[in-house]
Amino acid sequence: MKVSDDGLAEFSASDEMEMQVHHRLASIRPAVIDHAIAGGKALLLCNFGNKLENPAKHWMGYVGYGISYALHGLFGFPALFLPVGMIVFFVFWKRLREERRLAFKLLIAVALLLLLSTIVHTFYLAFAFHSKTYLSGGELFSKGAALKGGGFLGGMLAYLAIRFLNWAGAFILEFILFLASFFYMLGM
Repeated sequence: MKVSDDGLAEFSASDEMEMQVHHRLASIRPAVIDHAIAGGKALLLCNFGNKLENPAKHWMGYVGYGISYALHGLFGFPALFLPVGMIVFFVFWKRLREERRLAFKLLIAVALLLLLSTIVHTFYLAFAFHSKTYLSGGELFSKGAALKGGGFLGGMLAYLAIRFLNWAGAFILEFILFLASFFYMLGM
């Protein structure tokens, strides 16, 4: 864009093309955000309609039951926060993208979910299994699906933390990492 002597703006062909592309992307963004928020709401219904005894009684049917079972099996109780986090993340999507922090904030959000799963499972092991720290992958998944413990991923990370840092070290490291990630996510 050039400004002429009389103060009027003159656009070149490349400026015109860039404006057209920007206009097309701007019209797509609200639709993407709306679909992502709708997906977050559907995930919310899947998570809170969890009837592990009978998939036919699940609010979202067999597909919702499968999604809920998989998320709870992987993350345990903290999977309940995933849809809410997803909705909040996509509400701020445009601002994060403009600030070029979208990918990094997404990575921090995943780290927060994993750390929360690890903390939950460490507490679960400390109070439910006083001496047993290792559970098989199948046990971790089934306990996570039943909302007991941190699921498969949280259980594996908790096992590693307890094995190498003992109970006190695991609690301290998990809380420090969680708080640091949480405050970074908030922008503090």
